[in-house]
Amino acid sequence: MDTEKKSSTTDPLLPSGELTNPVVISTRIRRLSRQSDRTLTEVDETKSVLRKASIIIIETGVGFWKSYGGMVMALCASVFFSISIHLVKSMERYGLKAFGGALLFNTGILIPSIFGIIFNEYGPGWKRRERVFQGLWPINNTSQQWTTIFVLGLQGICQGVAVICRTCALQFLSMGDMTVIVFSSPVVTTVIAHFVLNEKCGLIFILIAIFTLIGVVLITKPPMLTGEEKFDANTLTGSGIAAGALLSLSLAFVVTRKIKEKHLLAMTFSLGLIGILMSLPLFLLFEDWDSIIPNEFNSLMLTLGFLVCFCAMSSIMLALKIENAGLVALVRSCDVIFAFLLQYIFLDVRPDLLR
Repeated sequence: MDTEKKSSTTDPLLPSGELTNPVVISTRIRRLSRQSDRTLTEVDETKSVLRKASIIIIETGVGFWKSYGGMVMALCASVFFSISIHLVKSMERYGLKAFGGALLFNTGILIPSIFGIIFNEYGPGWKRRERVFQGLWPINNTSQQWTTIFVLGLQGICQGVAVICRTCALQFLSMGDMTVIVFSSPVVTTVIAHFVLNEKCGLIFILIAIFTLIGVVLITKPPMLTGEEKFDANTLTGSGIAAGALLSLSLAFVVTRKIKEKHLLAMTFSLGLIGILMSLPLFLLFEDWDSIIPNEFNSLMLTLGFLVCFCAMSSIMLALKIENAGLVALVRSCDVIFAFLLQYIFLDVRPDLLR
């Protein structure tokens, strides 16, 4: 009796008289088993629904990224590059010159790249990440490896020349005028990409090329439109330098497409390093250190702001990994809008009718 009382107290599901009844016990076990099966079925169905929903979300995100990711990143690059060019123009009041601006620009690319490489190679979860210099280091003297290294170097040289030409052109042209000429690159990029990368060159691009060339001609202010006797020397010099930046930038776009499978940090590192190796000797020969050493709070903030150059370069590299070089160059033409907007807001430079 004591045992039955203890059992009935500890097991409220079974009355005391049914504890020893095998039929009742088996019935309850079957009932609990069915409930358990239903619960497990509901859990499995819930998991299946969640799994399908996550797959749909991932596929939607991947599809969006493949379709529009390149254009989004190219647009981001336009914003960041416009800010960096505005910084160069703004720091002229503190004595910054062309080669100093190029040196700061490339330094702003190299320093974040070094920190990114260190984190990628030695940070948490480094074993799951792709190696930055995979296929580039160590040197194994294969033709494919040397070809990739050569193309990386060519990319850095083209980008370095473009940066130096842009900063030099700013000494003769306004920010908006220089940007109009440099980012007429869709014309040259599309032509080069058509022959080198076999990318399509349709009617729309041809029409854009015609209007772009008309815009570049208007920027040079031909005497027939301005009523002057001859071309303005500064405008003509700045336009020629900006045209050099245009050609270099177009080549850089096409070359980047050739090595789009390489790690992003490997490309930004080589761009920053080669850019510094090109701009530092020119800076030491023609300019002095005082022009890039901050002496006021504002100039210090502007110098630190050059770190936005890394964001700009990363955005354009990601865009070229996804999209065709011609389309990326076309979206990058939005730099013109941002440049005129920034110079109007911060520098109070108002574009005339020709611009």
